[in-house]
Amino acid sequence: MKVHSALASAFVKEGVDTVFGVMGNANLEWWLDLLEAGVDVIHTRQETPAVSMAEGWARATGRVGVATTTRGPGLTQSATGLTVATKQKVPIVVFVGASPRGDQTHGQYLDHKPFVLATGAGYVGVETPKDAQDRVRDAFFRARTERRPIVLDVPMDLVKADFDEDEDEDYVASADLLKQPQPFLPSPSRLAEAVDMIKASRRPVIISGIGAAHGGAEESILRLGDRIGALLASTLPMKGRPESEWNAGIAGLFSTKPAGELFGEADLVIGVGASMDQRTIEGGYSFAGARYVHIDARPPYRMGNDRVADCYLQGDGRTTVEALELILAGDGFSQVGYRTDDVARKLTADPDPRVFELAPGTVDPRRAAAILDELLPREVGLVSGMAHTTGITALSMPKPRPLQLWTTGFIAVGQVIPTAIGVARAVHPDRVAMIEGDIGVMMHVNELDTAARLRLNLLVVIMNDEALGTEFHHMSAHHLPTASVEIACPDLGLVGRSLGCRGRMARTLDDVRAGVEEFLAGEGPYVLDIRITRIPSVAYRRLQYGMDD
Repeated sequence: MKVHSALASAFVKEGVDTVFGVMGNANLEWWLDLLEAGVDVIHTRQETPAVSMAEGWARATGRVGVATTTRGPGLTQSATGLTVATKQKVPIVVFVGASPRGDQTHGQYLDHKPFVLATGAGYVGVETPKDAQDRVRDAFFRARTERRPIVLDVPMDLVKADFDEDEDEDYVASADLLKQPQPFLPSPSRLAEAVDMIKASRRPVIISGIGAAHGGAEESILRLGDRIGALLASTLPMKGRPESEWNAGIAGLFSTKPAGELFGEADLVIGVGASMDQRTIEGGYSFAGARYVHIDARPPYRMGNDRVADCYLQGDGRTTVEALELILAGDGFSQVGYRTDDVARKLTADPDPRVFELAPGTVDPRRAAAILDELLPREVGLVSGMAHTTGITALSMPKPRPLQLWTTGFIAVGQVIPTAIGVARAVHPDRVAMIEGDIGVMMHVNELDTAARLRLNLLVVIMNDEALGTEFHHMSAHHLPTASVEIACPDLGLVGRSLGCRGRMARTLDDVRAGVEEFLAGEGPYVLDIRITRIPSVAYRRLQYGMDD
């Protein structure tokens, strides 16, 4: 057995069945071995999308994603994908072929290790034939436990060396070395401190983060909220969850004006599995008069106001919330809190009633997003970016979905298409929708070909304002000339069709509705190029224009 076959065998024993990548002569033997073993190895059109597809796949499945590039420029092309996945805390193993050991004159030579470490990803190098499979296990073990990408670096002169087949039979997968972590509770004294703070509050807010979903804490949060009369809210990735008539939506920057006013009345904020970062609490200004109880499995850390919570409960989200509710129930404590008819009316108000004049041949993006939310069944997954478009969809698409992801890591434009392709591949043949601006789509428009080749049921929605939206609104707010950020865009529905997708341009809301219906009625990817008026979202009206209406 050769080393490349031993490496491929180890990947298969780690449970790998899907790999995204670009082939080169430094990873081709391993690639061919995987194909022979029945692994689905998917050609992408560039390396950062390969890593981002692996990220989307990992986030949708809960497993370790796998990507591959060749040496030198193949690795450097993947830098943004590695950085984004690192910041998103997504476990990925990236197989990278390296130049021959000791040959710094090779045309594609690069010292891979410092480059990888600069992205925040981890590095594992294979140095001898004997340790090849051990390093595979190390890479998967670290990806699982460190929750970030790990680059497995394999010199191309080593892959053709001999490997002892007996050692292949003895391979132990990384998952077999790990046991499921047991739920744990904070100390009784900390629980008692939190209970006293809750009893003293009259306007409590519970903010659920993605950790609450991963830990199965949503039902427990609903029960605690009912007992203490809490207003419920969430971070962006938890939009609309847990489902309740008392859910005020996203906390912080993406909140509605009525919700923001209610948040301003809070005297206690309970964060569950949420980082409580700058966007969620707006530096503390969203909850200026509140004290904080923060529940998280991680050791204490600073929130977005540069402080640690008044009471930090390090523990499992669900069991900690259940413990608090049990103590309060035993003490006979309950209160109305926010649960009044007046608050209920505020929560049903139009999230963005402001009227804008529309440019000819364009639609109001808020109305377009509302149509998407109406027509797409809740089981259709949603992937969205983190640029100006997010401020529109966050408020105009309130329907909670079991699968909803944001490419918030690194706030990198252009990540939505490849991430969504990874998600769609993971759940295929189920349907997935993605929403991105025209600039982000143009960065990786070539990957529409990948979606078409895979026949993914992916709706590619482009909120197309023919401009750098974020920069346009910044410059407009500061009375700077905007012509330099206005960029004419081709018909991306036509571009999609040329790459094997279905699609159309939409200049009316009827066109938007027809496009969504055509996507749902057929099979394969669909590109919906929606031409929108340059309306600033609520978040950008606050950030750039100093408005709050």
